[in-house]
Amino acid sequence: NAYVIAYEEFVSGDLNAALFRRADKTPPRITGQPASTNVVLGEPVSFVVDAQSPFPVTAQWFQGTTLLVGETNGTFTIPAVQFTNVSSYSVVVSNVDGAVTSSVATVTVLVRLTVGASEFGQVVLSPSQTVVIPGSTVSAQANPVQGFGFVKWEGGVESLNNPLPIKMGSNVFVNPVFAHAPRLMISKPISGPMPIGFVGAVGTNYWLDVSTNLTDWATLFGFRSGLGSMQFFDAMTIPQRFYRVRSVE
Repeated sequence: NAYVIAYEEFVSGDLNAALFRRADKTPPRITGQPASTNVVLGEPVSFVVDAQSPFPVTAQWFQGTTLLVGETNGTFTIPAVQFTNVSSYSVVVSNVDGAVTSSVATVTVLVRLTVGASEFGQVVLSPSQTVVIPGSTVSAQANPVQGFGFVKWEGGVESLNNPLPIKMGSNVFVNPVFAHAPRLMISKPISGPMPIGFVGAVGTNYWLDVSTNLTDWATLFGFRSGLGSMQFFDAMTIPQRFYRVRSVE
């Protein structure tokens, strides 16, 4: 930096004094502006400003026009972003010669859908993004592997619907619950009652239904699968009967 030194002599009693004046001014120059950003609800975000100055500088961050008390460093961090942090941010950088204001940076808050993992099935999302704009709707379809069935959703959303529409007002966690698909095994006896073998999910309630025409069904009885497999006997007295099993929530 160039300086001009001026000398002026004057008399005050017997005292000669000299006044030195610096003719040019060098306020700070911002070389790196804070950047607007998207951030997931609850996650941290930082704004950074870079400046050059021949003298020491100070910084002061603002949210809109509100001074952020204590935020006087080159980096301003929000540890866990909330919807109340959706705003504009700027910083004033100063030295002895002046001050300069940065460009405005904004925060956009997004929300995340987290789906629990399972070895018994997978979940297909539509749209496929797990980070979306608040207010968006995401459809979750649970697809069980062979031999298993979908039971319910648990976690942030409790539902039996599949697919499940999820209104994303905040971060959401859902977990698909799969279980062994119930199966009936029937072998015709030489004599006596009809043995009916059953395999299903442990701890699940079921109805055993019967029909003579596959159209009209009646419930024979309800039961709870305590061990995952059971055997029943039906003392049927008609030539033909069909069976089915239904899970009950």
